[in-house]
Amino acid sequence: MREFSDVLARKREGSLKIYLGYAAGVGKTCAMLREAHNLLEQG
Repeated sequence: MREFSDVLARKREGSLKIYLGYAAGVGKTCAMLREAHNLLEQG
């Protein structure tokens, strides 16, 4: 139970990031997936 409360204490406020692009194929999905991969590596 203590570990769970420690996790809750460290939890940051959420954030929303919107990827905008002028046209299809400009790299929005690649950028989003790259950032998700980096965040997973960081923990």
